[in-house]
Amino acid sequence: MYLKALFFALVINYAASEQVPFVPCKGQSAVLSVAITPCNSKQIEGWKTCLLPHESRVRVEAAVLAPFSASQLEVVASANLNGHTIPLPNSGSNPCLENITPGCPVKEDRMYIFTFHFDVLKYYPSGRMQILFLVRDKKSKRNIGCVKLPVVIRGH
Repeated sequence: MYLKALFFALVINYAASEQVPFVPCKGQSAVLSVAITPCNSKQIEGWKTCLLPHESRVRVEAAVLAPFSASQLEVVASANLNGHTIPLPNSGSNPCLENITPGCPVKEDRMYIFTFHFDVLKYYPSGRMQILFLVRDKKSKRNIGCVKLPVVIRGH
């Protein structure tokens, strides 16, 4: 019963975040939706794009229908800034430890919500960037979910 209540609370929290468009990565990806908090969105070239202020803490949540079962996962997260790829903190972490609901092991054809936090550091240049957020099986390197998110970094 506790797990059902926890899952329901997380789904409500997910729904309260701002749903954003995303670009699926190449290959298999079963991402159903993505939400970012905070996200003061603005239409830029036809895309609803999040404006992220410097020194903010950002939460990315992705609802994923698992394409296969897996017991060991890893997160790959990076930002592409002006043609330079910068790994985000916690890239390489194991989402099974705290960032997946319901928990691991992941079962094929079940829905999961993956959560990733990162800080918009003050030395990130202002302007457009693209975030890559990938969850994959640690052994086979097969993607469970992968998206690219266009965002804009801005000063306070």
